This record gives sequence, structure tokens and C-alpha cells, in this order.
Amino acid sequence: MPLKWSFTVVSSHFSSVQASAIAEQALTANFLNQTLTLKTGSNYNIKQTIVRKLPFIIILILVFSFKSQIYSQSIILNRNLNWTKSVKKIKNEQINKNKALIYHLLRFKNANYASRKDFLPVYDELIALNSEKYSVELRDMQFVVLTSDEKKLFTKNQIPFKIEYDKEILYQRKAPHLSISVFPFKQNVQNGEIYKLTSFKIVLTEQSSSTKTSKTKSFNTLNSVLSSGNWVKIKIQESGIYRISFNELENLGISNPQNLHIFGNGGSMLSYSNEDEQPDDLSEIDILVKDNYILFYGDGTVQWKYDSLNQVFKQTMNLYSDYAYYFLSSDYNNGRDNKIKSELQSTDPTTKTITIFDDFAYHEIDSINLIKSGRLWVGELFDFQTEYDFSFNFPNLVAGNSLSLNSSLLARSPISSSFSISFAGAVFNSSFSSVSYDYIATYATHKNENFTTSSPSGDLINVKLT
Repeated sequence: MPLKWSFTVVSSHFSSVQASAIAEQALTANFLNQTLTLKTGSNYNIKQTIVRKLPFIIILILVFSFKSQIYSQSIILNRNLNWTKSVKKIKNEQINKNKALIYHLLRFKNANYASRKDFLPVYDELIALNSEKYSVELRDMQFVVLTSDEKKLFTKNQIPFKIEYDKEILYQRKAPHLSISVFPFKQNVQNGEIYKLTSFKIVLTEQSSSTKTSKTKSFNTLNSVLSSGNWVKIKIQESGIYRISFNELENLGISNPQNLHIFGNGGSMLSYSNEDEQPDDLSEIDILVKDNYILFYGDGTVQWKYDSLNQVFKQTMNLYSDYAYYFLSSDYNNGRDNKIKSELQSTDPTTKTITIFDDFAYHEIDSINLIKSGRLWVGELFDFQTEYDFSFNFPNLVAGNSLSLNSSLLARSPISSSFSISFAGAVFNSSFSSVSYDYIATYATHKNENFTTSSPSGDLINVKLT
């Protein structure tokens, strides 16, 4: 039962803690690759931070032409889902024709029920195009929370944490059409609330060769900053402020620490898209020079980004390097002032005092690639050892706030299997269906789940996986 974990614990004014995990199971070879992320609260005074929340999406089954708003090369189609009261559908069992099953269905106009076995509606639409070179985006999505009666028709395992949709280009009478299918429900990753889509826009943007060329950055650096002078290469692993004393710099071979210059692009992965702009040389990092040391901010190999759709922070590890590298020299001088200046204390009145903030931590070991291909790696082995414990220390943890464990589990086993997750005193179970060991079959079962409990007293968060 190989696993890959990622946990996030949150304790804040938002009363949220989040975590995510990915697990894999197999009968004989079981692995665990864990990532834990914990958010906590502490007493600090900081300026107010405003977080903007974004909405969600969906779609139907009709054929439309391009009678819509056109901005530049984009076509915008406004869509509304007109939800009605749930209806009853009676279906006879094949075993006993005299016995009938009654299904309650959520309904909107032109809803499609044929693509899912759980009788939840899907929005399908077929859109006529004048070219197959269009990108598709859903924008300005509006949602409403399910009513108490509607919630009875769901299990949370059915609902993804973001709107999911499929799209493909089809041809009818040699003319291209876009087929789009949207599942109009999503679940809040922190509190488990389920939302249904009410309106959205389909934005179609034509992808011409000239458009792609304009997005590609022209590389115009003739010589790298490393082409001359004496340079020292250092490595870091975590993001944060780093201090280097003048003595350490001199021992490294830096002749004039007062004139130090630092270059580097951080530890994040390059984009997989060739159209995205990429630096064609190392960027200079501003530094703070003190009496006998310098300070600089180094960007490590783990990046934290806010997922506005699910209202959580998520981490991304660099899959290709465990370290970020920076280059130091006192010989280089391009005339640019790289020193951080002191700023005067603001005299503006304090608008808000915040005493609780969100904090994060994670555990992840990427050591095993199950199919020896792709970017998914797992870690700890579940064979003779079938239990692992993890502890996370958060000073000044606010007791009683909501803690959320977001797990992404991957299981491979010819029979059904399960894990038990003990988190801050609560116990949760995660079950997996079996998979076929046929060569062309799906290799593993993948599930995303969210577990929520209350933060304990003290500074320690314990997680146990069995």
C-alpha cells in the first residue's frame, strides 16, 4: 500500500487547517510518500491582509453558433443553469420486475444523466466552431449552496474540490465543433460544503500561430553574468532569509564582502509550457548589508501558492532538484545598486490588529516511481512495517480551531483495501477499490479526501497512518 502524503493544518481567524496526502497500496509492496502541511495560530501584530475569493463553473447539451460577445480573438458565451425541484425517477430491478427503485434527481433544463452512474446531472454542450484551434476557459462562475434536502442526495466522496469538465473537438459534416461536458458541483476543501453552479461564461480564444509567437520571449542576453570574474556557488533547500558573515564570505574566496552581488532564479520548477516566459540568465538578488554580515532572501524548492478556488494554500515541490543554487561574487559590477534601503516607520494609524495567522508544514519523501515513468513518486514502504507516526510542532497553537487534513491517496491492490488515519486525536478511514493487474489496466486508484477536526491544546500535532 504505497502512499504519498501531504498535510496542512490551519488555525486562524478562518478557523481552518488543511492537509493533503497521497497514498499507494499494493498487497506485497506498500509505500508511503508523505507531505504534511499544518497551519497554526500565534500572537503577532501585522497589517491587514485581504484575500479575494474566486467562484466556480459548468455546462449543457445544445448546438450554438457564435452569436455572442467578441473581444479581440475571444468569443464569450454566457450560460445559465436553471435549477428546478428534484424529481423522482422509478426504475425496475432486473432481478425482480415487481420491485421498483425510486431515485431523487437534481434537475436543470437539458441536464444529462447518461454519463454518470450516480444519477447526478451533467451539463453538455456542442458548439460550432470555424476552426479547431481554440482554447477553452470557464470564467465568472456563480454558485449557490445546496439545500438540506439536496445534500441528502450526495456523499462527499462523489464531489471534487473544484469544477471538473471535459472537452474535445468533434467533426459534423466536416465542420469542427467543441464538445464540452461539465460536472456542476464542487466541494469546499475546508468545511465540506457542497455548491452547485448557477451561471458562468465559456471563453473561446483562437490560438493562431502569430499569437503563439507573440507570447514567446525573445532571448537577448549575449553573455551570462558568470562569463567573467570569480564566483562562488552555494545551495539552499528552504525558502527564508539567509545570513552570511563577512568572515564566511572571505573564507569562501570573496575578496570584498562589502561589494557582494548575489544571482539566482530560486528553486521553483520551470514551466512545462514553452510559451511561458523564462529568464535567459541569472537574476540579481537585493541584499541587506550590516556591520559584518549580509542578509538575503533565498527561494527554496518548495513553493506555496494560494488556491483561491478551494480557499487553501498548497505546496509544490521541485521534482528535479532538492536544492536551489545561488552564485556570489564581489568582482561583478553592472552599476546597479543591489542594496536594500531602510524605510521610515509609517505614521498612518493602524487599521486592524491581527493576532492569529495561518502556518504550514509538510513531510514528503520522493524515493520510488511505481511505473518507472512520469512525475508521481512515493516514499515509505508498507510491508513489514505497517504503521507510521508523524509529529509537527507549532508554537502558540490556538486550541479549538478547525484543523483540516486534505489527503490525496493512491492505492494499488487486487482486493479492496483501506487506511486508518489518526489526526490530532480523531480517527478517519480511507477505503480503496481493487484494481486489475492487467498490463493495460489502470495502475492504481486515486482519491482526494478532506478530514477536519479541532486543534488540540499544546503545540504538537500528531498524525498516525496504519
